[in-house]
Amino acid sequence: MGASLQYQYLVRGHAKIRRDLLPMIFDPIGDYPDKILTATFAYRVLSHAEIESYLEDRAFETALEAIKAWKDKRRISKILLGLLAFSGQEIEFPPNSVDLTQPTQSPTWEDKIQLSNRIESAMNVFSYAVKNNHGIKETNIHRLLLPIGIELQELDPVLIADLNSFAKERGEVAHLSSRKYRTKQQINPKEELTRVKSIIARLIKIDKAIDKLLLDIK
Repeated sequence: MGASLQYQYLVRGHAKIRRDLLPMIFDPIGDYPDKILTATFAYRVLSHAEIESYLEDRAFETALEAIKAWKDKRRISKILLGLLAFSGQEIEFPPNSVDLTQPTQSPTWEDKIQLSNRIESAMNVFSYAVKNNHGIKETNIHRLLLPIGIELQELDPVLIADLNSFAKERGEVAHLSSRKYRTKQQINPKEELTRVKSIIARLIKIDKAIDKLLLDIK
């Protein structure tokens, strides 16, 4: 099984950014004019955006597939269980009576006891989390991947460390002018490319892990 469409979009998007912003031939001693350094700062920011978009889109579309499988075939999957488990919904005992017109019954019981309603609510919670995600740090990764059934032990600790570092340095670039940032830290186009390519290569493990989850609902 090949890489997902979202991963292919990531690879193609990164290739375009690399062509547009980084020099085709790197200086052996890393001596670059300001124009190249500024373009490399832009490369860092845009590469971060491509990676973030991949993670968000892959997670969200995976959740949608699980919801569709439930609606169409009543198929239970690990993805669906993850959405419910990490939705923050309180798990309550069912009511003593199925007669919801009784005054002792909560007016919200119908929503609470209908499984489809609880699943829809879980999806709404996850959708909100994806739409309001801003970053690729470990916290962001957990919020995007744990609810779709990815286990913590499946996450490459080297990848997580690289994402944390990359996100931190991207934040520094995004919130400072290029002049101010260059006074703090130099940037090397070749090293920057190597790091981003390494992150993208490691993300294929997550892509494959999600593919395995999706096999359960085919």
